[in-house]
Amino acid sequence: MLHPDGPAPRFGSCYFLLSTDVSRRCTYTYLDSHQDPIEKGTYEEFDLILAALMRDAYYSGFAIGESNLTVQKLISHMLVNLEKPLQNPSTQEPNRNLDHYIEAQVHGDISLKKDVKMLVADPSLQGTPTGRILEQMCLTYSIDLHWHMGFTLLVDEVPMDFRGPSMPSLAKRIAHSDYIDVNMIGSAAMDLKRNPSDWSDRGTYKEVLQELKLLWHVLVRYGKPMKK
Repeated sequence: MLHPDGPAPRFGSCYFLLSTDVSRRCTYTYLDSHQDPIEKGTYEEFDLILAALMRDAYYSGFAIGESNLTVQKLISHMLVNLEKPLQNPSTQEPNRNLDHYIEAQVHGDISLKKDVKMLVADPSLQGTPTGRILEQMCLTYSIDLHWHMGFTLLVDEVPMDFRGPSMPSLAKRIAHSDYIDVNMIGSAAMDLKRNPSDWSDRGTYKEVLQELKLLWHVLVRYGKPMKK
């Protein structure tokens, strides 16, 4: 659906756009594969997934992160918009689609040189060591680099009833100047890796890592754009 923050931001704040040739060596599931949905397909055999997509658009008016969706709007989007280049993601509001997507499983290697056309990254990484690595990678492999609007959230605005009551205390722990962004979550994850004993008051390594992942979901759902 060409959402500026990606088709499934729950899995990360940055994403690659791959060559269409990669699609031909993918398998697909409608929604997450761990649920073992019956709607599976390939590039050549996509009927079950397309039927499920139209079914949801018809009966619920919602599919793959789009509200107020009709079958006609869906068909028009596929016929018109998918042929256009991706619009500048830094000027578009994020869609925040956490739970409803078509999952693609790529078979074989993914080559930065041959397969990756674009990287869309979180602006909180600009000017950081991670951001400089991304910039150098794109320069080396001739990958177009864009930044989406990003997400930032005040600690006092972190809810207790989304992804668990421990989210506010975790946000307060990693925040700088009373707000969080993805760079802070990433830095906390790296510190957890290097110094797990410093986080033992919150649980085991796996438990704290899961908490940080859930805090990212909170940031996607409730965060404000970093830049406009």
